[in-house]
Amino acid sequence: MIRKQLSALRLPDFITLLGLAASIFAVFTLWRSENVLLAYFGILGQIVADFLDGRIARRMKLENTLGVHLDNFADFFTIFATLVLGWRMGIEHVLASWIFGFFLIAAAIRLAYFTVENAGKLRYFSGVPTTAVSFSVSTLLILNFFYGFAPINVFLGIYLLAGILMISSLRIPKL
Repeated sequence: MIRKQLSALRLPDFITLLGLAASIFAVFTLWRSENVLLAYFGILGQIVADFLDGRIARRMKLENTLGVHLDNFADFFTIFATLVLGWRMGIEHVLASWIFGFFLIAAAIRLAYFTVENAGKLRYFSGVPTTAVSFSVSTLLILNFFYGFAPINVFLGIYLLAGILMISSLRIPKL
């Protein structure tokens, strides 16, 4: 049984799983310690893996449904890691649960919509991609951690805006 499932995986899928492992590492790092920089590198690891897995799948003509679903799961987990990073850095406003919930739901809608509607055929993304959101929000959080340019609860507005942008009709060209 396990052998059959593992034999279905191709090189791009293993890269996706490596990225997922990096996001899981980020969440567990934030759960067990306050090392936000190490967790940030986990988030970046998944973003790099997400960039590579699709490129390799297309070049090697190894695109498949399994890979698409694994990629969505890894992307969603990175969004979750980005949320946990904000929480660990001190976002504790009364609205945080609602805004974080919206952020996760928007990511789920965006990933499902893109998978169903796009299926790799369009030359643009509809709405801001989840990995771009994870990169932008987590990088702003880390820069704020080191340079303190804004009160931490200001980032609730950034999470809200990021959620809106993920499900917007903005057309973002694919790289």
